[in-house]
Order: sequence, then structure tokens, then C-alpha cells
Amino acid sequence: MERSSPVLCGANPCVFLYDNQDHICAALSLWEVDYSEFGSGLCAFLSTGVGAERRELVFYERLELAIALRSHFNRHFEGFNGIGDEHCTAHHSSFLLHRQGAGDLSIEARAETFTLAGSWEKPHDPTIIPSRLTGFGPRAETSFDVCATIIPCTTGEITLDGNKLDGQLNPNHGGFGSSAFLACAETWTRRP
Repeated sequence: MERSSPVLCGANPCVFLYDNQDHICAALSLWEVDYSEFGSGLCAFLSTGVGAERRELVFYERLELAIALRSHFNRHFEGFNGIGDEHCTAHHSSFLLHRQGAGDLSIEARAETFTLAGSWEKPHDPTIIPSRLTGFGPRAETSFDVCATIIPCTTGEITLDGNKLDGQLNPNHGGFGSSAFLACAETWTRRP
């Protein structure tokens, strides 16, 4: 077996909320980076709105990591793709993560002007999912082998400044069984 070096290792729990038209109207992507070429730390991406009304808030511990995660990875995923830099603001934040029970997770990211909260509850049926992702990187020129343990959650919520964001979970999202899921032991390896 050929050995390769990972570009990134960590976790990436997500919540995608859908409107009644089956469009993603809010999305939260939390990156818990244990190791990467860009350093380690926490970063949360929040997308709100549909169509031309979409906006993105980035909550970060280290700006360099947030920029790298957005340009190399996060902006390529449904719910975040197509949001231009002019519709994105970044906010230095302090993070609080709380884990309890059989895998429940809640987070709070406090910035000077915003407070973001997210929760994942009642995880079930973990599955290891290996995949090959293409069209990533700053110029969509990079391919990665990615492996993660995906654990769908029965409930997931996103709150901004104490207000719960509207939308419903979608059991068909990505074939994961829920659009709220934990992505644990996630490893990204660049393809030659």
C-alpha cells in the first residue's frame, strides 16, 4: 500500500436547513482542524438566504486558517458555493464546544458583533465514507481522496444572535440520512 501525507485531518460537523421549496436556506459548517498545511484551530461558516440573497459569515480563531478552509474546501460545497467575497464577512471569535451523552455536540462562536450557535443531537448509524472529490482548491484545480465517519443526527439547529434560523432538516441530503451530521476522523489527501 502506498503511503501518502494528509493535507488536513479533523472533523467537519454540518447542519443544512431547507425551505419548503427544497432549497438550502441556511447552512453551518464547523471545522475542527487538528492538523493541516494551514495550521490548526476552529472555524465556522454560516450561509443564509436563497439565490441572490445568500450571505456568508465566517467565525474564526485564526484568519489564515479561515481563508485557506474557505478557498480550498468549504466554498465548493452545496450551500456555500457561489457566494462571492463581497457577500462574505469574517469575524474573530471565541469558541465553546460542549459534548455530552452519546455524541451530542453544541457550539457557540462569539464575535464582537454576532453570536453563532449550533447543535447536533441524537446521532445514529455511523458509516465510514471514502470519496474522491474533484474541482477543489482556489482555482478548482485540485482533487482529493477524503475519508470520514459520517454520523447522521435526528436533530440539528442553527441560531444567530439568539434567533433560531428557519428551515427543516432533509433526510435525503447527500445520502447521509439527515442534513445534520457529524463528520468525524475526516482526512483529506491531495491526489497526484
